[in-house]
Amino acid sequence: MQAAARILARQLVRLRQQITNLQGSRAQITGVATHTLALYANTSISTGIKGATKAMVAMNKIEMMSEAIDETLDKDEVEKETEKLTNQLSSAPKGRIASKNATPLVNVKSEPTTNVDDLEKRLASLQ
Repeated sequence: MQAAARILARQLVRLRQQITNLQGSRAQITGVATHTLALYANTSISTGIKGATKAMVAMNKIEMMSEAIDETLDKDEVEKETEKLTNQLSSAPKGRIASKNATPLVNVKSEPTTNVDDLEKRLASLQ
């Protein structure tokens, strides 16, 4: 009986060692799984950042193109306005400048006008 008890005790010790080894292996596998999940999350974040960077670059290019188009259109508008003013000045009546003895402009109203005919009448009355 003593021999049988000794064999059973040895088997019990080996089983406990195997349980301890299996628990250690389980902890290592859990650690590897956690590490793998963390790497997967980092990869996902990296992919997301790359996509966001591409989108930002595209938006920056679009904005630069928009600014260039706006600058080009602004130049065209300035040229058109300059030409319009030049045409208005060339169609203005030409004459002598009033002398020093001219009557002062006391009764001139200071209302802003945009009509070209009104401006021409006012200019004619000044001469």
